[in-house]
Amino acid sequence: DPNGITFSAYAKHFIDHQHGLEHKRKTIEGYESILSYRLLPYFKNKRIRSITTTDVNIFLDSLAKEGLAVKTKRNIRNVLNGIMVLAVQENVIGFNPLTKIPVFRETKKENRRALTGEEVRQLLHALDYKSVNMLIYPYVYLAIYTGARRGELCALTWDDIDVEKGTVSINKSINEHLDIEVPKTTNAYRVNVIPKAVMAKLL
Repeated sequence: DPNGITFSAYAKHFIDHQHGLEHKRKTIEGYESILSYRLLPYFKNKRIRSITTTDVNIFLDSLAKEGLAVKTKRNIRNVLNGIMVLAVQENVIGFNPLTKIPVFRETKKENRRALTGEEVRQLLHALDYKSVNMLIYPYVYLAIYTGARRGELCALTWDDIDVEKGTVSINKSINEHLDIEVPKTTNAYRVNVIPKAVMAKLL
């Protein structure tokens, strides 16, 4: 009986459904974390059909008062919305209470900048190639010259490095479970030309 389905019970069904869609493990673990720490403590025993737009607004307002990052609040909202979208599709509820609620938006972009030449020299000097940090020295060099993320650097193999052309191909990443993941978009595939001095640090 749809009338008696609690949010908690349907949330479990939602997660099972995500497994069926073959999402990446990291993605599903993110959903589960949001459910456990954010959504279930608030909506757990509510009947999913009884959740109103007002209920959702009060919940989202409570997130805003906590001072959470916009991305975190958006992720929480997205999971809740995903549950409600599926519930509408399966005729468990008649409407999605989040439909008319706007998404969280950035009010001010984070001011990011690249390291200066002097900062790069200080960083490399602090590592000291002959010290115990010598194993990570090449990775730091590559991070500086390619802009690759940690997971992308750790996933590199010698097949990705062309010594003659002086290039490093960024085409995969490794997550905390040591699973190799390919980029979601073609823009994430990159071939970086690096100086001979940097290439020498890898050999």
